[in-house]
Amino acid sequence: MIRLIASDMDGTLLDEKKRLPPRFEGVVRRLRAQGVRFAVASGRQYETLLRDFPRLADELIFIAENGAMAADGRRLLFVDSVPPEQAAQALRAMHALQGVYPILCTAHGAFIEDADAAFEEKARMYYERMERVPELIPLCVQGEVCKIAAYDPQGAEGRSFDALRDALPELSVILSAATWSDVMRPGVSKGSAMRALQRSLGIGPEECMAFGDYLNDLELLQACEYSYAMRNAHPRLKAAARFEAPGNDENGVMRVLREAFDLEAEFGPAH
Repeated sequence: MIRLIASDMDGTLLDEKKRLPPRFEGVVRRLRAQGVRFAVASGRQYETLLRDFPRLADELIFIAENGAMAADGRRLLFVDSVPPEQAAQALRAMHALQGVYPILCTAHGAFIEDADAAFEEKARMYYERMERVPELIPLCVQGEVCKIAAYDPQGAEGRSFDALRDALPELSVILSAATWSDVMRPGVSKGSAMRALQRSLGIGPEECMAFGDYLNDLELLQACEYSYAMRNAHPRLKAAARFEAPGNDENGVMRVLREAFDLEAEFGPAH
């Protein structure tokens, strides 16, 4: 029996216009009544996820910052912090790359340095609580740094992602989107957060279902027996998943859930 479902946001649960599926709230509440929890697993900031789900904030589990933070509703469960000197090292590596914009992500908010308006607008889509400061490195010792994100408008894969991975062998560097890389403490991922939730809830991988579309979802899918890559997913993720779901513009997550939990009589087929 499935007891925990986890879904990525962008490219998975959300369509290409960043919209939630119709009737999503009703499905989450119906699943909760059946004893099934739903976790949103995202690279987004925790405060951003609370903003995105104002009516479900007390119903959902949140895996935020690509697994570096997790919360059950409004109750924080854990933060996996990057040591201050390693956080500063990551920022220095990002500063050395032309055209790459760093974001220092802490348990209490995100910070950027003076940057162009296009980058700041892009960043605020994912970071609800964000402040502009003159320098990021001095902040590494002032708060729990859970992640250092790097935005590369020229494309991260094959460029800045590879450079950061080479420069930071002692840290985990993951490709979280076509233009984003994330640096975290080694071993931290959406999958490590999922395994921590499994231990906390007393459930096993065979009781878990997960959906994703990009490489930062790989460990999440590996932590769940019922692993679904979206039809629009990265080829490497499709190769690792046990099943394929319809694409995010086809309400793929909802289609699988309505069939798996026999919800079509109540909510109708997902289109």
